Amino acid sequence: SIININADNGLGSVITKNQILISDTLNYGKITAVKHGNGRDWWVFCHKAWSDVFYSLLLTPMGVQGPFTQHLGIYRTYDSGGVCFSPDGSKYAYYSPDEDLEIFDFDRCTGLLTSKQFVAINDTAFGVSVAFSPNSKYLYAPSTNYIYQFDVSVPNIAATQTTVASWDSLYSPPPGGPLISFPALFNLSQLAPDGK
Repeated sequence: SIININADNGLGSVITKNQILISDTLNYGKITAVKHGNGRDWWVFCHKAWSDVFYSLLLTPMGVQGPFTQHLGIYRTYDSGGVCFSPDGSKYAYYSPDEDLEIFDFDRCTGLLTSKQFVAINDTAFGVSVAFSPNSKYLYAPSTNYIYQFDVSVPNIAATQTTVASWDSLYSPPPGGPLISFPALFNLSQLAPDGK
């Protein structure tokens, strides 16, 4: 849907509604965006389930262009996990518990992913995600019981894997309380707008 936020005395007005841009089976929760190299437009990325296909859309003041497709990386099932771009837009990471971690270089002007690096994570995680550091140098991959760190500024990213946190057996609320206790595990992560 396209909304003109300046219309109707600042209340906004719907210009077009419910226009389907991609009609396909997508991996859920894997839609993310990054600013174009021109500093104005936006690239929106998602992944087709049961394939190696990445879809991208280009949002400009003139409307939406695409979808564009790129066959790259490993064949992914209908998986869970997380994806994200680095704050500087130069890297893209895709992590799922079943198909592990892939890190790509990204060209913000052409919208193309290149130079894939695959990292096998020997873990039995059921909940995973990814987040970059504010300076785009490090990638963090929370994996249920652990948080792994990678230096994405070096040629062999996989060789830099370091465990920076381990689950400390904390439950919330503590066992024995009036409610059901849940383990305070590492699952979802995201770099906040304030860089934390």
